Amino acid sequence: CDHSPTYSTQLLSFDPLVLYIDNFLDASEITYLLSLGQPLFTRSMITDRKISSGRTSDSCFLPGNNSMVARIKQRAAHFMGGLSFDGLEAVQLVRYTTGQKVNLHFDWHQTRPLDRQGRSCNRLASFFIYLSADCVSGETWFPNVTVSRDLFDRDGWAEERIRVLEEGKGIAFLPRAGSGVFWMNLRSDGTGDQRSLHAGLPVVEGTKVGMNIWVKK
Repeated sequence: CDHSPTYSTQLLSFDPLVLYIDNFLDASEITYLLSLGQPLFTRSMITDRKISSGRTSDSCFLPGNNSMVARIKQRAAHFMGGLSFDGLEAVQLVRYTTGQKVNLHFDWHQTRPLDRQGRSCNRLASFFIYLSADCVSGETWFPNVTVSRDLFDRDGWAEERIRVLEEGKGIAFLPRAGSGVFWMNLRSDGTGDQRSLHAGLPVVEGTKVGMNIWVKK
């Protein structure tokens, strides 16, 4: 049984689908996951296991046989509701310290890889949940997504979570421990959605740790 925190969602964009999730993880889960990942971090790589100046973070994959990790994945699967998907990839933690970043990129693959059963697959959707937000800057930036200005009339809700950039430059999500963003990477025809382009802006000071959960299709 998943004794999950009572998370809530806010629809930010219908097309492409982008949802903000408040309190996806509670404090005890965050502490446990950070402790589990701490000895596993290594320099982040890009496709083909190469190091790149465009991705300067450290990252690690959490063991799938861990009961807490399994519980978090179950929660993510339940979040998907009636959407058709074929499983979740291994949970990844990514850590950014002062000056570290990841440049604009897509989570979906231009060349669809094969899964362990030899099936062609891609990343249908992504969760990015903040575990640690003890930092200055380090926002998650979506240059091609816009949100309604009506969100900013809700008692400061949006101001604490979202920074709207100048016209035509999208939105950036402020790191907030336990909360994060869910978005769709693929269009209904299975092709990659260019609007899902995103980046992790440089951390000016401190440390940010996030959790990636990728949904396969």
